[in-house]
Amino acid sequence: MFDKILAFGGWPGLVLLLGGNLFGMTAWLACVAAGRYRFALFVSIVIFPFTFYAGRAAGIRAFSVPDFDQFLGLSTLLLLSLFVILLVTGRVRRPRGTIARSIELTLWAFAIALTASQIATHTPLEALLLSIGAAWQFVALFYLLTSLIVRERDLFGLLNAMFLFSVLNIVVRVVAKGESFFVSLSSPTAGDSSTFGADVGRVGSGALGPAMSYAGYLAMFITLALGVYFVTRKAVYLAYIAVMLMELLNTFTRGGLFVLFLLALLLVFRRTRPATLKLILPLVGLLAVSWPIIGAYVVFRGFSFDVMNLGNFSLRVELTRLFLSDYRFNWWGNGILRLTMFELRSWLIVPIHNAYLEVLDECGPLVFGLFVLLSILVVIAAIRACRQSRAGNICDRALAGLAPFVLIALLQWIVYANTTSTSILAYYPYEGTAVFWTVAIAPVLLLSIRRTAVLAVARSPRRMAAVRVGELRPAVPPQWQPSLPAGRSFSSHD
Repeated sequence: MFDKILAFGGWPGLVLLLGGNLFGMTAWLACVAAGRYRFALFVSIVIFPFTFYAGRAAGIRAFSVPDFDQFLGLSTLLLLSLFVILLVTGRVRRPRGTIARSIELTLWAFAIALTASQIATHTPLEALLLSIGAAWQFVALFYLLTSLIVRERDLFGLLNAMFLFSVLNIVVRVVAKGESFFVSLSSPTAGDSSTFGADVGRVGSGALGPAMSYAGYLAMFITLALGVYFVTRKAVYLAYIAVMLMELLNTFTRGGLFVLFLLALLLVFRRTRPATLKLILPLVGLLAVSWPIIGAYVVFRGFSFDVMNLGNFSLRVELTRLFLSDYRFNWWGNGILRLTMFELRSWLIVPIHNAYLEVLDECGPLVFGLFVLLSILVVIAAIRACRQSRAGNICDRALAGLAPFVLIALLQWIVYANTTSTSILAYYPYEGTAVFWTVAIAPVLLLSIRRTAVLAVARSPRRMAAVRVGELRPAVPPQWQPSLPAGRSFSSHD
């Protein structure tokens, strides 16, 4: 690992990674020592780009296949350690509400069934390590989020931590991997996944995986940042979105751009419809004017707008067809990292590019069914979160504005994972999978924060009246105003 960093990023890249890990661990330990566990969680997310490489360099090898080793690293250690600390101090909270409890129980069943499938297909030690990486660390993440994210400002802090993580990820990519900040679309290597380093043609990522996986996460970041901008109107999020769009183009993965079209679902929601129309109409006009240039570029790159063209959507359809025709029922699957491979050409042998079918292939129908059920439940929770409560307080209006973006980000991952494969089990980094689980759990957090805010208003008739007549004059923008009176909190810890 160090040899690769020195070969591509040189000493500046090595110093950046060592310094990032040292600073991040110091900050994490300081937060834990001070009892500020929420900030410790934020720090562990922010430093994912650094802890990913620490895990690759000195992690515990969970499983090996030719040309690849699966590791449990520092990222996993930080999440599990923080969970154990909350558990020992009695600060772990179970979520409230029928849908949240259903998600909790299904997640437990998913983790238990996945562990059983690995015991049946791997050695006991491999089964334990692979199960921790694929499931149990994310069970711990579930309780970290439901225990620590209890107010509106906590949720915004969590999103900002993920945004900062993605920015630092670009810094690590450029400095430690020696890649260009921007890949010229006219470059002869643009889109060439075989290039690396200074001549890179398709930008990947460390903590968020190769270009194919990276593009899906970038689309989610863009959508969530749009949601935060919609609520706060802070220009910094527009700048962030611009950088992420540029990075998405750097991946040269069309699927990432494709799922951005799901933002059109904002027209469904009354709260976001006016702003969406104001954005879409100018974009349509701009597209109409610039279409000759776009069309010429498509011809120049040799692309096709035909989604059934080989190399586009038809490849995914063909892989799915081959998988279903070749699938043999097995309760426990073939084991993580034991992928079913298909020979499409004598020179092209690929796995199934579908995260859901990957779960079926590697862990069996029981784990697959539980993961599908989890997906349905979190989407239902996100739809419920999009409904504004009758209380209509300041906090709820902000959450109701953010909720549609969370729903769309979740749908983007599901669509992308079923067409271009963003693995949740292995091979792609666990740090990226943590982003998916965070977004999947976000609807539960939205519902929980709303319930807490409504209870606070119900218990304070004077505050309820002030909200109704608009007498509150918060010192900060209303979107960021906590729902509780100053000096009070439902959380006994930061």
